[in-house]
Amino acid sequence: MFMVNIAISLVWMGFLSWFPSYIQREKGLGAEYAGLLFSIVLSGGLLIKPLIGYLSDRIDRLLILMVLIFISAISVFLLPLVYSIPMLIIISLLFAQTASFYPVRTSYLMDIWPSSTAAANLGVFRSLIVLTGSPISTIMGWARETYGFDSVLYVSSLFLFITGLTMLWRMLSSQ
Repeated sequence: MFMVNIAISLVWMGFLSWFPSYIQREKGLGAEYAGLLFSIVLSGGLLIKPLIGYLSDRIDRLLILMVLIFISAISVFLLPLVYSIPMLIIISLLFAQTASFYPVRTSYLMDIWPSSTAAANLGVFRSLIVLTGSPISTIMGWARETYGFDSVLYVSSLFLFITGLTMLWRMLSSQ
């Protein structure tokens, strides 16, 4: 689960650090549209989290996490291909669901860890995620300047697709 969380966290943290710049520089839109789309990414998760939480209480949490990773991968992959404002809004809403990953992940981990150590385990787990993910904005910024925005998005999407496929393989092989 740690590597799955690293994959989604790296893309989420890296994406958020330069999404408005990307919209302005690569899509040629003004600051008002960049702000609108960024707001959708950040606040869209607020609308989706309760539904995803409800579903994760009734459906296998690993399945929910895998679907969320695939949706994130698709939205990141499509972003360089889309230029119309309505489609960018849809892509932003799709990517916004990435925020729903974290509560489902936490519920899953709390279910599998012994209750006597679950809080400590979660503290260590989250600290390691932040420590591992903290340099990602710098790394993605360097990659973006060296290889371009779209290359970083395609590599990020590939990273998420591989993570989702690995989860699918593990789920199928455990049944």
